[in-house]
Amino acid sequence: MMAGRDMIWRVVSLAAAGALALMPGRPSAAIDRLRGDETVREAERPGGELPDAPVFVDSGVSSLTPVWNGAAAWGDSNDDGELDLLLTGDASSTPMANPVTKLYLRNGGNSYFEVPPATTRLVGVRYSAAAWGDYNNDDRLDVLLTGEGTGGALISRVYRNDGNNQFTDINAGLIGVRHGAAAWGDYDNDGRLDIALGGESQSGPVMRLYRNLGNNQFAAGPAFSGIEHGAAAWGDYNRDGWLDLVVTGSNSTRLYRNLGFGQFAEVSAGLRPLQDSAAAWGDFNTDGWPDLALAGTFGAAAEAKLYRNNGDGTFTDMTGSGLSAAGYGATVAWGDYDNDGLPDLLLNGNTLTAGRIFHNNGGGTFSLIESGLPAVGAGALAWADFSRSGRLGVVAAGNLLSGTLLSRVYSSTITTTNTAPGAPPALTATVMANAVTLRWNAPADDHTPSAGLTYNLRVGTTPGGSEIVSPLALDSGYRQVVAAGQRVTTTARLLNLKAGTYFWNVQAIDAAMAGSAFSAADGTFMIPHYSHLPVVAANACPDCFIGPNEVEPNNNSTQANGPLIDERLYTGRHNDQWDTYRIYAPSAGIISVDLQTPRGSGVQLQVYYQSINDPNNQFRALPPYHIDYNGSAGWYYIFVFTEANFNDQTYTLVVDYP
Repeated sequence: MMAGRDMIWRVVSLAAAGALALMPGRPSAAIDRLRGDETVREAERPGGELPDAPVFVDSGVSSLTPVWNGAAAWGDSNDDGELDLLLTGDASSTPMANPVTKLYLRNGGNSYFEVPPATTRLVGVRYSAAAWGDYNNDDRLDVLLTGEGTGGALISRVYRNDGNNQFTDINAGLIGVRHGAAAWGDYDNDGRLDIALGGESQSGPVMRLYRNLGNNQFAAGPAFSGIEHGAAAWGDYNRDGWLDLVVTGSNSTRLYRNLGFGQFAEVSAGLRPLQDSAAAWGDFNTDGWPDLALAGTFGAAAEAKLYRNNGDGTFTDMTGSGLSAAGYGATVAWGDYDNDGLPDLLLNGNTLTAGRIFHNNGGGTFSLIESGLPAVGAGALAWADFSRSGRLGVVAAGNLLSGTLLSRVYSSTITTTNTAPGAPPALTATVMANAVTLRWNAPADDHTPSAGLTYNLRVGTTPGGSEIVSPLALDSGYRQVVAAGQRVTTTARLLNLKAGTYFWNVQAIDAAMAGSAFSAADGTFMIPHYSHLPVVAANACPDCFIGPNEVEPNNNSTQANGPLIDERLYTGRHNDQWDTYRIYAPSAGIISVDLQTPRGSGVQLQVYYQSINDPNNQFRALPPYHIDYNGSAGWYYIFVFTEANFNDQTYTLVVDYP
């Protein structure tokens, strides 16, 4: 024993298949129990003990069709405040014999009702991926479904939720894949969910984005190095307000940074290249920076990796985290099973003899607990507080080591419950041309530190509406999906909004994925009528031209065509109170803008650099109305606002650029 140090020991019960062993070279505050071909490490955590008995027990639900080679996704598909379950995969132990897609409605209590496939109209798939998301912002969960159907057809479809448990294939034009990845995420900040899709297509491995254009239409976006037998996960790892993408599979793991406006760049992050893999973002140290968990195979070896986000664009491989390998058909998911405010890790794969849960001890280490979950090959595991008890449960579906297929729901035995965070306060909105920056303050939570909270927006054209951004939550704040929020900071930006008045709100989401109520009152903002009074073609300077002439509605004052001349006077006439000038600066330097008239109360002048998320836009609401903006080459907006008493007056604007 070590002198001067308190030692804590815990003896676990001896099972027929196991024995106690003191492992040499380990800290003596830990005991390892041998079970079959694996070692379960039992460790003490300051402030509490890890459980001796299994944390999860079979809830007794027997109505689920056993499946493997599939996916499991929780979502409140019928807006009744109960999480329903979507299961896909082979319903026969003979591979490729009976692909199914099953929707089970939770009826309260502990019962699930299968909606007949003839009603749902969801195609059966194996080697599949499934995800809930509201692509058309109608407050009903839609389905993104990929995989192999009967006869070997490769399928990737978006199903619109029409209500009454009926879904319609919108013919989105996605490339069909199996053994793939499918994830919803608004990568262009227009409020509509886009798609990341990858897998084995008829022409080989693919990975690409599809942009949601609205009106049930998707357009092919950026394409990346193709993958199969892998995963894709959205996450704003650098906290710049744009969703980034990690892609793993085909013996690779790549991180793509979202540069904004549809542009991505691969980042050299030193991530382990994996096959048969899974990926999940989660803030394990609750510092506000999304960390990354990976699982799969590296060559012939099973792997599980944890990477800490350092907050400077780099990641640290947490080699001493205590995670163990998963292998082929990996599942990895974050969730706070014991409600201590720290996200724990759910792990599964074909090399394991049990579905594993790693308890987050804090400090970057994890301990394997007695989960009570089965090991399911070619399977899927997913967290959910399906009982609304404030405790996460798990669904497990796949092939047991005995060869028996299984789909079962497991309830938690944890006694500590979770309460949702408070509603975020202090909502503010800043409008810049046809974009808005929304801000709020972090609320308090009973377990999760404020820095570890995430957020989802609700934005609409009607009070309480979500026509622009769906929160994937009911009006009460109850989450319709089991996921962290897509916003990791207390700021969000929306682009390309139409003129009009908007209503918005926000909810906070904790480590157990419980959603807060929305703030007591909606915030509001107005996007002005948007027009380019002079329009200057990019890359045409120094021989730039203004044109074509544009006339504001009900406004007879126009701009003259001709070369863009340094210190030219631009003259406009208001009757809708808002004008936006768009100019192109061919080189870096000072953009000098002077609003010469009018200069009375109620006048505002703003200069905004469009090409980046510009926190330093210049704003003047009081005389003198002059701005010197030292900026980069590129497009600039000059924004002029006057109150109604100036609507019939002309104004002059002097622009001096490098």
